[in-house]
Amino acid sequence: MVESYEAAQCLNVVSSAPSIVAMSMHHATYRALIVDDEDGIRSLGKLALSRHGFVCDCAPSGQEAMAYLGASHYDLVVTDLRMANGHGHALCTHILSRTERPVLVVLTGVLEQRLAEDLKAREIGRASGRERG
Repeated sequence: MVESYEAAQCLNVVSSAPSIVAMSMHHATYRALIVDDEDGIRSLGKLALSRHGFVCDCAPSGQEAMAYLGASHYDLVVTDLRMANGHGHALCTHILSRTERPVLVVLTGVLEQRLAEDLKAREIGRASGRERG
């Protein structure tokens, strides 16, 4: 079950990121891929982005997300870092190595400094999280 604080944070981050809001203000249809091993986070992310006009797909693992990315174009990928069956960090590095890549948002309950620094070095921009308590 998703804690109400985590649910609120997910909705807040996904729906208020400036690049995401700017994308949704255009009339074109944008596609998003939401990757998280928690059903509730995937559902909330899809709800928040759908309200901004995004067409969303959801994957419960990095492994499944790679299959989606191989089959379709996405303008936005929202992912967790720690997941079973395909670590989110590997997914992020794959996305960041692509020539044409989607906007990448990392939402995670546990921020590992080493992983955050690596993603920043690969131009993810900003990484933030909070310890679960």
